[in-house]
Amino acid sequence: MRLVTFLVITYLCGELRRAREREASRDWADPVTGVGSHRLFHEVASAELARVQRTRRPFSLAYLDIDGLRGVNERLGYRAGDALLALVARTLDRDGRKADTCARIGGDELVLLMPETDPGGARTALQRILSVLSEIFREDGWPVTLSVGVVTFTEPPPGVDEMLRAAESCMYAAKRAGKNRVEFTEWDEAAPAAEVERSEQPDGAARDR
Repeated sequence: MRLVTFLVITYLCGELRRAREREASRDWADPVTGVGSHRLFHEVASAELARVQRTRRPFSLAYLDIDGLRGVNERLGYRAGDALLALVARTLDRDGRKADTCARIGGDELVLLMPETDPGGARTALQRILSVLSEIFREDGWPVTLSVGVVTFTEPPPGVDEMLRAAESCMYAAKRAGKNRVEFTEWDEAAPAAEVERSEQPDGAARDR
């Protein structure tokens, strides 16, 4: 009888563990886009911050917002908007480097975490990906553009929230500058993230502010 009870308990514990693992795996992926979830991003970003604390090697974070997605939702419906969001997210995930992490952190906002990436590397990576997306938008007739803020961290910020706020502020600087562009900056704890030095159109042409 004790053996039967032990086997039953062992089986139930195994089922509970597997159920928890299945639930955790669902939490890692965003249900709309299939890329990383907000929770996954926090886990990966926390690990990246710990790595940078040890190595003092730079990394970059791109924060992307789809200009015109609200209009797509209003004219074509939310299914079309979700399809567009998934298209952008999966292109970022597919065309980014293997070490990069793409995640949806809310609404139509996506991030791309790029380890071991200095300002030049971030510029090259984003220009390549945005060129692909611009071509897709043209070919498929999507009436949207992208506003992107890219922050390079040569020193680790205090935490993941500060990292996100810096990149989000940089993205809003792109919107204020007219949308459909990329703003680049380097993080400085003593300076506001919105003090962006340079902006570029998605095709890479520099523009003075």
